Amino acid sequence: MATVKKTVTKKATAAKKTATKKAAAAKKTATKKATAAKKTATKKAAAAKKTVTKKAATAKKTVAKKAAAAKKTVAKKAATAKKTVAKKAAAAKKTVAKKAATAKKTATKKAATATKRVTKKAAAALK
Repeated sequence: MATVKKTVTKKATAAKKTATKKAAAAKKTATKKATAAKKTATKKAAAAKKTVTKKAATAKKTVAKKAAAAKKTVAKKAATAKKTVAKKAAAAKKTVAKKAATAKKTATKKAATATKRVTKKAAAALK
C-alpha cells in the first residue's frame, strides 16, 4: 500500500510540475503575442497619423494654391477691365473732340456764308 501511495504521489507531483511548466510556457507565449500585437498596433497608429498629417498638409497646400490662382485671375480681370474702360474713355473723348471740331467748322462756315449774304444784300441796297 505504501508503494502505491508513493507512486500516486510521484505521479501527482510529476503532473503538477508538468501543469506548472505548461502554464508558465502558455503565459510566456501569451505575453509575447500581446507585446507583438501592441507593437504592431502602435506602428499602425503611427503610420495612420503620418498619413493623416500628410493628407492635411497636401490639402492645405492645394487650398493655398487655388486661392492664389483665384487671386491672380481676379487681379488679371480687374486690370483688363481697367484697360478696357480707359480705352473706351479715350475713344469717347476723341469722338467728342472730333464732333466739336466739326460743329465749330460748320458754324464758322455758316457764319461766313451769312456774313457774305448780309454784305451782298447791303451792297445791293446801297446801289
